[in-house]
Amino acid sequence: MSQAPDPIEEAIAATAALWDWRRRVQDLFHQIRASSDPAAAWRLWRDTRAELFAHHPQTPLDPGGEMPEYFDYDPGLR
Repeated sequence: MSQAPDPIEEAIAATAALWDWRRRVQDLFHQIRASSDPAAAWRLWRDTRAELFAHHPQTPLDPGGEMPEYFDYDPGLR
């Protein structure tokens, strides 16, 4: 017989995952702002968000759900 999960341990794990999500997004924005190449910064933003949305335990997307779509980079919109 398997033991029921400990709700406190589950809450701690969920909180740690949320803080990890927040740290990764914060790091992402720091890297983007430090970049001297706007197109490369946009690609980093798009690719990192796609990775987080697809694989992070705190993703706001439903499992197997559609990924967000992005417009192509347009330097005129900077």
